Amino acid sequence: MRVSSDLYQVETRLFLTKFKAPSASQYIRARDKLIELRRSVESAFHDFDLVVFPTERALPLTIEGAVASGQRAIDTEGIPPQQWITIANTYQFNMYGLPAITLLCGFSREGLPIGLTMAGPRLSEGKILALAAAYQTATDWHLRMPPLETAHEEPGLPA
Repeated sequence: MRVSSDLYQVETRLFLTKFKAPSASQYIRARDKLIELRRSVESAFHDFDLVVFPTERALPLTIEGAVASGQRAIDTEGIPPQQWITIANTYQFNMYGLPAITLLCGFSREGLPIGLTMAGPRLSEGKILALAAAYQTATDWHLRMPPLETAHEEPGLPA
């Protein structure tokens, strides 16, 4: 397998460089803990079918805001604060192997999209898609487009 670190975002590369490869026994113990954690999370869905929540904890940034955020210092965990806010509500579903979908539910004052995530336990894709379809039938957010400026100068990206 060829490793191409240049295919990752700078923040992701910095985050990954903070970790050294585990030994085989460490990997097996961590994998067992993850399986146990996934079972525990699965049991949390005993009393309800799905969860619905904001996709991000903060409003999305403009291009200028994202560039400025990327130029800030990396925090102690190796993740820029804005990137952490971006994934804080959703990374768990990837880690636990749970299905989820994000739908448009509005726009910020700057005209940037705001997402609504629906997620559930393993094998609940049908329920999630049915709820997503019902949401889109009841609303028209997925049909709306933000106004686009045609004469917009792109900011310079950090090296």
